Amino acid sequence: MKKNRLAAWSFAVLSMILPFAGSCPAEVDGPVTYPLRSDIYTYLSVSDTDDASSIFVNPAGLAFRPYRSMILRGAYSYDRINEITLGLAFPNIGIGYSRIDEIRYKSNSLLLGLALPLGGRFSIGSSLAWQSSNMDNDPSPFSAGLGFLIRPNRFLSLGGIWNNANRPDFGGGRLEDRFTFAASIRPMRERITLSAQTDLKEGLRPGYLFGAGLVLLPGFEIYGSYMKDLSGNGAPYEEFSAGMAFSLDYGRVRTGTRMAAKGKSEYSINSVSIEKSAAYRRDSLVKKEIFAQIEVSGKYLDEGGRFQLTGTKSRDLHPLLKELRNIRDDEDIMGLILDIGPLTGGFIGPVDANLSEIRSAVSEIRSAGKPVVAYLSSGGGASELYLASAADRIVSPELSLIGRIGVSLEVKRLKNLFNKFGIDWDHTTAGKYKSSFHTQYTDTSTVEQAAEIQEMVDEAYRVIIAAISEGRGIAAEKMSALAQGQIFSPDEAVENGLIDRVGWKAEAREELGLLAGKKDPGSVSTASIADRVHWNDRWAPPPAVAIVGAYGEIRSGNNILDPVRGSRTMGSSSIVSSLKRASDYPGVRAIVFRVDSGGGSALASDEILAEIRRIQTEMNIPVVISMSNIAGSGGYWISMYGDAVFADPLTITGSIGVVSAKPVLKALYEKLGVNNEVFKSGEHSDAYSSGRLYTEEEREMLEKQIENIYEIFVSKVSEGRKIEKENVYPIAGGRLYFGTQALEAGLVDDLGGVWDAVDAAARMAGIEDDYTTMYFRAFKRFFFDSGGVSPLGVLKAAKALWPVRSGADLFEKP
Repeated sequence: MKKNRLAAWSFAVLSMILPFAGSCPAEVDGPVTYPLRSDIYTYLSVSDTDDASSIFVNPAGLAFRPYRSMILRGAYSYDRINEITLGLAFPNIGIGYSRIDEIRYKSNSLLLGLALPLGGRFSIGSSLAWQSSNMDNDPSPFSAGLGFLIRPNRFLSLGGIWNNANRPDFGGGRLEDRFTFAASIRPMRERITLSAQTDLKEGLRPGYLFGAGLVLLPGFEIYGSYMKDLSGNGAPYEEFSAGMAFSLDYGRVRTGTRMAAKGKSEYSINSVSIEKSAAYRRDSLVKKEIFAQIEVSGKYLDEGGRFQLTGTKSRDLHPLLKELRNIRDDEDIMGLILDIGPLTGGFIGPVDANLSEIRSAVSEIRSAGKPVVAYLSSGGGASELYLASAADRIVSPELSLIGRIGVSLEVKRLKNLFNKFGIDWDHTTAGKYKSSFHTQYTDTSTVEQAAEIQEMVDEAYRVIIAAISEGRGIAAEKMSALAQGQIFSPDEAVENGLIDRVGWKAEAREELGLLAGKKDPGSVSTASIADRVHWNDRWAPPPAVAIVGAYGEIRSGNNILDPVRGSRTMGSSSIVSSLKRASDYPGVRAIVFRVDSGGGSALASDEILAEIRRIQTEMNIPVVISMSNIAGSGGYWISMYGDAVFADPLTITGSIGVVSAKPVLKALYEKLGVNNEVFKSGEHSDAYSSGRLYTEEEREMLEKQIENIYEIFVSKVSEGRKIEKENVYPIAGGRLYFGTQALEAGLVDDLGGVWDAVDAAARMAGIEDDYTTMYFRAFKRFFFDSGGVSPLGVLKAAKALWPVRSGADLFEKP
């Protein structure tokens, strides 16, 4: 690796020196473009520039890079440095400086470039330049330019700029304005770029420039151009340029030479530029060996990690899944240290579906041939060992405790407690299992409900010990004996094969070095790659799979996030709007609908389902369902028509049933001495009052409506899942299932996480070989929100200067 790096840098230095060797001392007879114009124009077209060079060439290009970039460029002839150019670009804004030192004049320019994206394929931009020169009259003009850039697809880019649009005073006259238009094509994707450009000036004949770039090898490009200027009074001036560029890590080195095709004297200017960015170039000639480190602890939720005053804090699941997927696919990353802290369990058992999804992502890294070492920083129980068992090796400190493998569930029935306070519940259900976990109005489980709950506990236990057994290579019988809730010391855990080594994180890194075959395994260092992004030379974004988040109790109206408890409400209006935005977004060819909900309003659920059906039928866009921790009742209602339905093995789903319940506070009022007076018109107008029970007639009316909704639910399941209706009743009744059980019952199509659903959606849309993903958030961020309006606009503006994805949040397919 060190030899390769030395060779690459040697090549870089040599390529910088060679052009200078051909320079000759001579007065420049080539065309002096209108004063103050940077030489950078000679090798870049206004239609193919979208990094920091855009500040000088076409500011509209600043809208096409979601991360910062920098350029430092020098142009050199035999006896002088002709120009120094420096540019720093952020998304949609850039600043630049240029110093020109020609025989005929000298100048300094300070530039500000601004861009406005108008969709993902079109932008406009403005350049503002404050300039000073050694001219006698009006030496310091202020000029403005306007540009545009259109990239309708991957193969075509059109650009133009009107420079000096304000025609400022300069040198005793006016600084000429100039229109430059260009078109670039890529007939072989990003391997070949061909450009044609013309300059138009009032009263003068147009000039032309034709350029070409060819990627000979990944990370190595040659380019050249031919320019003809017809604006002079004499014979047309012709010029050739040629150069090369090569990628190194987070940057690129570019060298070039331009020379006159003919003339009274020889003419040659050479240039060297160093281009850097916050994005890593996959085609780098130098490959670094990186060992990644990720810390995993707490509870993970879709769009978790938000501020809340009370309750269990959470962390955001999707960035972690994206980071693990990047580790799997990034060729530079050689291995992973998984630092596991205490983890929060699920609703049934110590492992929920999101933790299971994290484990699957870790397993894929291991399957890709990259070693993974888990470090149990605080020891580990069932949830920590479940995740750690996806690694090749497990290390834990000497004083930690290992074990507690098992599943237990306590269901606290609250009916008698409420009765002590004078609170009763008037309820009706459709489905004998529907009240299994509705504890406020039940005092015990029925025989059927007890069997249902025990089956789920047994299934959670089976999934957990099967995963640990397979990951650790422990026979099933021995694993069952170890999974009875016992506690082991680290040494005992090593003896039983639950972990591999007792030690600190240094020992975990040493294990990683051993697995990677390093000569000095103790020297391995690790780093976070959470912020690592990759450079992409593609002009237009590939077709996209949109991920639309839908989380919380389902109600009509808008999404609501409670900052006190962290509870979430899924508003049907908000979700329908997100689905419409996703389906209308340019380039979206498929949608993954990510659901985490235990249900809610049937009406609101059906409103969401209607929009899904419209997208499928009217827009012919496949909608694939990805179930998170839970997709039950209304959560299943909005999922059942998916073109494919994915659930994690530990996703809780089903609950095909209907329930209605209201608190009755009559006894409480009496205890408190409250006289609850009722004034009404209409016999049943106070039926939903908390001051009394339903009458028999009201109960019959309610039960009729509940049964009607239940029949509609069953019919929709039958149609959506393509199951005969009579075969739906045995698997309905409000019964809950884990994903493994739901697969057997035909309620889901496959087991997998959100990325499995994304891959399936891409296949359905026929874009599996070339696509990206876009995430449409359910809840806007309060601080630094890149996907919507933030209350703290100043902070949001500051955030825009750093590498973020604007518009919909983008998660590129690695």
